Amino acid sequence: MQKQIISLSVAVIVWAVMLPLMAVQKATGGLTPPWRPLFLVVLGAVLVVIGCWLVWAAAGQLAAAGISPFAAHPGPVLLTDGIYGRVRNPMDLGNLLMALGPAIAVDVTVVWIVPVAAFLYYAGAQEPLENYLLRQQYGEKFDDYKRRVPVWTPLWR
Repeated sequence: MQKQIISLSVAVIVWAVMLPLMAVQKATGGLTPPWRPLFLVVLGAVLVVIGCWLVWAAAGQLAAAGISPFAAHPGPVLLTDGIYGRVRNPMDLGNLLMALGPAIAVDVTVVWIVPVAAFLYYAGAQEPLENYLLRQQYGEKFDDYKRRVPVWTPLWR
């Protein structure tokens, strides 16, 4: 439970608060952003909440399996059920949604740098490295999992 709280707190502070506020401050000279229409503000808030839930669920499942949510290497077991049975990178997707929410809600173009940079990092660097390490450790079991479960778009069963 403690690792879940830490994971979620770090993710929210970085992706949904700190980076967007820094971008808003840089673009407007203040910390009060110009908001988009109410529908987009609500949509942005919903994305942040969904992102929080994904990070919470993934961190909880990792912790229950004895895997640190902050580990840079595969854990002792390959998680293929629960949230990991629906999307391969739920923490990355959650962080991306938390970064996307403020970009949609705030009328400051530079805020879009945060979700775009996050996606480029996750898709271009972290995911290929994780795939390599998981393939090395779990072999065919990971290949089967990779064929069944999408990286970014959750399976709705």
